[in-house]
Amino acid sequence: MAKIVGIGNVVLDIILQTPHFPHEDEELRAESQRYEVGGNVCNSLYVLQQLGHDTTIMATLAADTAAKQLLQGLKAKQISTDHIQRFIKGQTPISYVLQSRQTGSRTITHFRDLEELSFDYFAKAEIEQYDWLHFEGRNIENLSGMLKIARTFLTHQPISLEVEKAREGIEALFPLANVLFFSHHYARQKGYQSAEVLIKSVQSLAPKSQLICTWGTEGAWYQSAGGQIQHQPAITIDH
Repeated sequence: MAKIVGIGNVVLDIILQTPHFPHEDEELRAESQRYEVGGNVCNSLYVLQQLGHDTTIMATLAADTAAKQLLQGLKAKQISTDHIQRFIKGQTPISYVLQSRQTGSRTITHFRDLEELSFDYFAKAEIEQYDWLHFEGRNIENLSGMLKIARTFLTHQPISLEVEKAREGIEALFPLANVLFFSHHYARQKGYQSAEVLIKSVQSLAPKSQLICTWGTEGAWYQSAGGQIQHQPAITIDH
């Protein structure tokens, strides 16, 4: 069992199941409503927790009702909240999700009015106790310093960075992580038409890093530092 800390965003998802996607100015009754703990890092940690690992989230929350719901949800998922930075001002991030039964699509409207995790808060954490540090590719202004601290004080632990969206300055962070996860959304935003093309392009920016790029139903492509690009097909699961 590994001790893994994820640094990123935690979001309250309010999910409404609707018969179809609403037309503009339409009044539509939802068939169901549920609340979920969301955010890329939280989702990753929950999967890792189910695989038997000890997981911790490092993120920010406000002092509102949504924060209380998220803390309860994280506790239920057995994700530690020992490193949550709290702010009196602002509101906890919320995603409003419309899930259409007709098409299966998920339309998301996200609201955020909360400060990102501060460099000073991260710097005080005893990161040496963890076996793996995973960073969400956001909060670029503070993330550079956080990654540099991790590279300075950690000896053998993997430091991974999730690159989901194209954000200004994020490419400069690639050499600071030794594992990089790319989404096909980022690849397409940057003009790459396949995972292989993206990996070949990124090699020069992070020659010592392991590179992984997911591509939906086509699976994932990955490359160890100095190795060959390989492909892992997606596995179809019957619901």
